[in-house]
Amino acid sequence: MEETKKRNVDRTDREGEPVKTEKRRRRSGGDTLEWLMERAATETQMKERELELEEKKKGRQELEATRKQQGEQVAMLQQQMLQLIQQQQQQQQQQFGMMQQ
Repeated sequence: MEETKKRNVDRTDREGEPVKTEKRRRRSGGDTLEWLMERAATETQMKERELELEEKKKGRQELEATRKQQGEQVAMLQQQMLQLIQQQQQQQQQQFGMMQQ
């Protein structure tokens, strides 16, 4: 059977010299186990990082909710103070009106 053209062509670099192509060595079972261990470690690190990010996000959301609640409380207090000041002004005006009569 005739070899394909691709196999017959000698590869050359830019300077025109032939380039040696090394065959990939066959992987052993140990290589596979090593790769699986590395992959497991990488995935574990990624999951830990994702959990950290989720915790940070949850913390930010809680902080934002607390700030919102505090803002609402401040707004209520300001409204109450405004009402109190208005009541005091009305009372002073009534007292001033009584004094002039």
